[in-house]
Amino acid sequence: MFKSSAFTVSGSGSLNIASVISCDASGNPQNSFGPGKNVYLNITVDYSGTNSEYVLLTANVYDIGNHPLGVAYSNVSISQGESSVILSLPIPKSATIGNATAYVDAYSDWPMNGGLPLCPEVSIVFLIDPPVLLGDVTGPAGVPDGRVNMMDIVAIIAHFGTKPSSPNWNPIMDLNKDGVVNIRDVAIALSNFTP
Repeated sequence: MFKSSAFTVSGSGSLNIASVISCDASGNPQNSFGPGKNVYLNITVDYSGTNSEYVLLTANVYDIGNHPLGVAYSNVSISQGESSVILSLPIPKSATIGNATAYVDAYSDWPMNGGLPLCPEVSIVFLIDPPVLLGDVTGPAGVPDGRVNMMDIVAIIAHFGTKPSSPNWNPIMDLNKDGVVNIRDVAIALSNFTP
């Protein structure tokens, strides 16, 4: 039996983190998130005890450079069987682009209050994408490269005047999504120009 100042976890049941999935706010799986956006983690715990208990779920998140991005947590009531909770954490705009790791734990209480881990830690990796620049429509192998340069301007101009009914229509070139590639789209790209 684990005891903390907040509650007692019964010795009659075991708890484990069954799964952790990066997702959107509704719980739909998603593996990439941009700086300045929230990462969501859908955490499912499996509990075999007969009494409902409170468990502190935490997610410590680090970027690819092993810099801490923050801690998301929730004190949740769990019952026998599987219980799920979605934690969210804002990704700082200064976060390093690349893989990030979330380390998820279940505690009886905060360790500084004498809380103990209730099961082994689980970790997952998700991607911090570069922010999308309006006008960045070209790059290596057709993938935007995080810059708006003359290649992008030329590509947009090459589609100038096209509409959804045009044979060479490309909705990516319609930056303001008004149904036509025109001077407004070129102006948007020029406003984000990064030589």
